[in-house]
Amino acid sequence: MKTSVKTLLVASLFTTTAAVAEQMDLSNTDTTSFTVNGTVEKVCKVDNSSGPSKTIALDGIATAGFGVGFWCNTSAMPTITYSSQNGGVLALNNDPQAGFIPYTMDHGSAVGVSLTSPYSMAGNGNMVGNNTNGDLHRRTLKVSPAPTGYERAGDYSDTITVTVTPN
Repeated sequence: MKTSVKTLLVASLFTTTAAVAEQMDLSNTDTTSFTVNGTVEKVCKVDNSSGPSKTIALDGIATAGFGVGFWCNTSAMPTITYSSQNGGVLALNNDPQAGFIPYTMDHGSAVGVSLTSPYSMAGNGNMVGNNTNGDLHRRTLKVSPAPTGYERAGDYSDTITVTVTPN
């Protein structure tokens, strides 16, 4: 008896499933269409063409130039922010307490900038999404150390971070 009830129940499920088939609406035509939507997020990219570091003479005359390229996919001017790991100084053995040499930075219209705190500026029209080829707007970032001549012997360095943000 139990077997026949199970068989009847399974047969009933197959019959019920087949009976629920979707029917075509008779007002439908022989054509349909779909709209596909998507969003490309705002993005900016920065490129360092000079490599991770440069060594220069700390004689008060020499400067270091770094090639920095920018690209953004928006028509609004991006914000460029420069920051210094050591607060705008070349630190002796990465320890500003042991000794330091202050420097200034030039980049485009930003001339003689001290990076004692992060510095932000607006980008220019050449950096924004006029091109879809990824062509970079390249500028030179120049670092000018200002030693006094009384610094302790050793290696001095800093890391400058350049961030470009779309607006």
